[in-house]
Amino acid sequence: MSLSPVHLALVIDHPAQQFTRAFQLLAAEPGVRLDVYYWSTAERFYDADFRRSISWDIDLLSGYQWASPPAGRSLTGQLRWLTDQLRGSGPDVVI
Repeated sequence: MSLSPVHLALVIDHPAQQFTRAFQLLAAEPGVRLDVYYWSTAERFYDADFRRSISWDIDLLSGYQWASPPAGRSLTGQLRWLTDQLRGSGPDVVI
């Protein structure tokens, strides 16, 4: 059994209501250190699959550690940002 928490990094496109409570519960576990990395945290975006603008009006980001790249970065810039984040934080597991 490890004395230090397992450092878990989750990479996900954007905040989603169905995951928020799970992230909060994981972050509260003493044996887990959780970092969530989003590609975007825009509160309004166009969803091509639903062919409509989507927005969220509840707090999806409180209760856990998260980060996202500055808006307007290219895909290459986003990947570089994520790589730097992962190198800097050194997670045990990346999902």
